[in-house]
Amino acid sequence: MSDIDDTSSVAALSEAVTETASQPSTLNTRSAAAGSTAFATLRGGRSVSDQLRDIDTNEIPTEVSLMSKIKIQREDYVPTEWLHRKKRARKSPIDPYGRRLTKVVGNREKGDFWLCNQCDKKKEISLYALVNS
Repeated sequence: MSDIDDTSSVAALSEAVTETASQPSTLNTRSAAAGSTAFATLRGGRSVSDQLRDIDTNEIPTEVSLMSKIKIQREDYVPTEWLHRKKRARKSPIDPYGRRLTKVVGNREKGDFWLCNQCDKKKEISLYALVNS
């Protein structure tokens, strides 16, 4: 058996870990993992507008579990107007500047959110919870 001094190895490893931790991540975490593939996640995800463009809106099912979903940070959302077709449309002064989305889990609605159009264009997705007034 040979005697090896591991002090220098430990010091070199510590420096490498410190350098790696101080460098910014190359994965864009501000953008949602919106795509349906791992490649979409690695390239920064797709905007909500891009996802909606790929969905055929001519025949939207009435059952939530059968609707095409929008992926935002691994969560499922649908445009709120798809859910409230039989009810009076909700209006707000912020509507021209963004899009209303409803979080869904299975066949249940889990809350209403608003997404800024400008943020969506930049692929910096920030959802704001809507409160009934």
